[in-house]
Amino acid sequence: MPDLPLAEDVNYWKTGSSSEDTWLDKAQRLIEDLGGAVYGKAIGMLNGQGAVTLKFRLAGDDYRILWPVLLTRDGERDTRAARVQAATTVYHDVKAKTMVAKVIGQRAAFVGNLLTDQGITVAQYFDSQQRHLALPNLLGDAAPDEPKKRLATRDLVEQDGG
Repeated sequence: MPDLPLAEDVNYWKTGSSSEDTWLDKAQRLIEDLGGAVYGKAIGMLNGQGAVTLKFRLAGDDYRILWPVLLTRDGERDTRAARVQAATTVYHDVKAKTMVAKVIGQRAAFVGNLLTDQGITVAQYFDSQQRHLALPNLLGDAAPDEPKKRLATRDLVEQDGG
């Protein structure tokens, strides 16, 4: 697994007083404003690794944002500040991408978060470092009430010229 930076060395470390749930609710509202639907959000620990997960559907495509809860200098991973930092980062990522989506389109803006038929994101498919982060899939794979419509990874290889 690649080495991750310490929480104190990354943006949004102890910059506000809002809770992690507040930041995920704000991210959800941004996705809903685009016409999407969030069907899963979680902050938690699994197998010793913490993560923030946001799963949603836009225009029939499923997406997942998965962000690590970073270790702090004292070696703790599950401190409130680190969880808030992770949720804040997810919010700002969604905020930037929703602005981009309004200009160049939703799929183009969120392409790295697009879920493939293998249950991994496009970013994980192309970036072995992300693929080996082994962050916990806190929410499972299935989206409620609709069959999965996922990009086949074989299509990624064909589009990439491989």
